[in-house]
Amino acid sequence: LHLKGNIKLQYNEASQHCKALQSNIVSIHSDEEYEFTRKICKFNQFWIGLRKQANDLWSWTDKTKVDFKQWGLMQPDNCCGNNVTCAVSDTMFGRGLWYDVSCDVAHGFVCKYDPRGTENIVNN
Repeated sequence: LHLKGNIKLQYNEASQHCKALQSNIVSIHSDEEYEFTRKICKFNQFWIGLRKQANDLWSWTDKTKVDFKQWGLMQPDNCCGNNVTCAVSDTMFGRGLWYDVSCDVAHGFVCKYDPRGTENIVNN
């Protein structure tokens, strides 16, 4: 596991940053991954790799199965605009629940990559 400094970017910029590292914005598949990302993130909200597709279903940008969810109360709610197709984990109150938000706001993010068969996390 490798942690890196804080950078705040819009979703597409964060995605490109992760791709430059041969990784993707983090996908979360278990309580363990959820707790780990929640604890390492020192900023209030950070991007996770969930995106809403044209069919209104959410999918991980790394193409892995959506087999774990931690949506906040009444989320996703598609509030406040047409570009609410991205998701953040909100650690402001220590819970790290997920919320759908506009992709155009800058947040911290976590890149997840697997260069040697072991997962590594880069905190940005």
